[in-house]
Amino acid sequence: MKDQIQRSGRTRPPRARAQNLEMQCESNTKKRLSSVVIRNRTARHRKGREALASTHQIHTESDSIAEKKLGGITGKGFMPGQSGNPGGRPKGSVKISSCYELSLARPFREDPQGRTYAQVIADRAVGLAAEGRIDAIREVTDRTEGRSKQTIDFNRADLRRELLRRTVDDLSTKYGKPREEVMSDFTDLDPTASEFLMGQ
Repeated sequence: MKDQIQRSGRTRPPRARAQNLEMQCESNTKKRLSSVVIRNRTARHRKGREALASTHQIHTESDSIAEKKLGGITGKGFMPGQSGNPGGRPKGSVKISSCYELSLARPFREDPQGRTYAQVIADRAVGLAAEGRIDAIREVTDRTEGRSKQTIDFNRADLRRELLRRTVDDLSTKYGKPREEVMSDFTDLDPTASEFLMGQ
């Protein structure tokens, strides 16, 4: 056998024979594993094709259902060839903002520098702001830096008191109950509401 190959008249030492056997076992194991992997891949591929075919069938069934059911599930949705907003702005109509843009882009006639209307207006607003006009300053800063955030001060307790008062009044008129009875019902449900309703 191969293990018994003689080199220069001697047989291989036992250690070399053991290594050779290990290498053969490893190669046989790799061959077996690779054949298993190949079989698994082909099985997965076959299953994948079957799955694709079944999903294709599902898609074609749902497509045919969608074709039969125009207008969505309810039948009241968008229909082919119909506008989603029939009362909307007609096609081809001109917006005023686009007219302003065209007018502002034209050159200003009496300007020796050849500036547009938009440039002349902006320069005039900046000039008025430089003279100290508050409205011009506000306009220029709003246009360049954005409007400043508006802050609203409110008291949460006052807001809740007003909300509860309106709710009590609405329920009282809706159900024809006296206001005091509705207030006591509220305080039974939410004891913290009593501090907001007692002063009324």
